[in-house]
Amino acid sequence: MQVMKITWNHISLALESGQANMTAQAVTELKGNDSLVLSTAAIIEGLGRNELVLADARAPERFTGEIEPIDAVAGHIPGSVSYPYNLNLNPLGTFKSVDESRSDLKTLIGPHEPENLAHMCGPGVTACNTLFAAELAGLTGSRLYVGSWSEWIQDPSRPVGSTYS
Repeated sequence: MQVMKITWNHISLALESGQANMTAQAVTELKGNDSLVLSTAAIIEGLGRNELVLADARAPERFTGEIEPIDAVAGHIPGSVSYPYNLNLNPLGTFKSVDESRSDLKTLIGPHEPENLAHMCGPGVTACNTLFAAELAGLTGSRLYVGSWSEWIQDPSRPVGSTYS
């Protein structure tokens, strides 16, 4: 999928000129929720019990092990599924509609509940794209494997899947 560069004008948003008048807003305090972050041990346990859908947001060629531009080892976590983050985007490079995202993600998780969906990538950044898409689609409660591939491969005793030869 080729992503087109869009500008404010492309999507017909209002423009104004002159001095902007800003008023101070109250500061909102945000707090993390550790229950939405999965450890490597939780990934191993969830996959071992077939209770977890681990969606790998990296490019397909990284998942298969064909290339690995960031980490020292190529491949994927056995039991994970390839779900590249760009599947969440439309041709303009913005998120798909709520209905499209919900349909795509429900297909991904099959009979599982959204709470059984975990997101990962390489170092744990682009996986947030799919987590955000799930939340936008109303499939709330999925979780993030922050360590992702970069953490997984730190222990040579952990298995590595590869479909590229």
